Amino acid sequence: MSATSILTLIGSLFGAAAWTAPYVYSKCSKPKLKARLVSCSGSEANVINELAYINFFALNMISLNKSFQMKDINIKVKYKGIDEYFVGDWIWLRKLILPDYPQGNLVTLEIKPEDTLPFVGTLPKDSTKLVYLLFKTKVSNLTNIEFEEIKLTFIDFKGKSQTINVTIPEESKIVYDDRIWKEVDEKTLNEIKVNIKEG
Repeated sequence: MSATSILTLIGSLFGAAAWTAPYVYSKCSKPKLKARLVSCSGSEANVINELAYINFFALNMISLNKSFQMKDINIKVKYKGIDEYFVGDWIWLRKLILPDYPQGNLVTLEIKPEDTLPFVGTLPKDSTKLVYLLFKTKVSNLTNIEFEEIKLTFIDFKGKSQTINVTIPEESKIVYDDRIWKEVDEKTLNEIKVNIKEG
């Protein structure tokens, strides 16, 4: 084989490698989840005859490198002043009464299931998505609850998981989204089957 032929072959190999590299990287790369907490609220409530603390999160999420197909989510939270972690059980309530932030009045939270974890089955690749998370923890007799640590473990359909430690923003950076909160009237109070324990 002549020197010219060898150089041509080498050039072709380099060209093919450069062309296939993005495809190979795409196939071999793993999704990397990131989340930022933009809003949170909560209240003690009686849900299906069980006293619990209802937590609401609004999260900006992104899946880097590849889309993430979500099957389930495990939740662990730590509150300030309490040494133990609490396991959160995700719930879905079409309407829920919680104290308004920052006014402190009662309002209804109205969100769509398709915007709420884990109904959100896919987190698209490299695209930020605002998602909501509602879950309950068995903690009571607490006032002025503040989150200290939040661990969210996302599980895909292959059984692989990723855990995200969600940073708690300063109070001044917590966003109040009035599009999903509506003032409570007497009729709504009678319709909703979640009774807030006052005091």
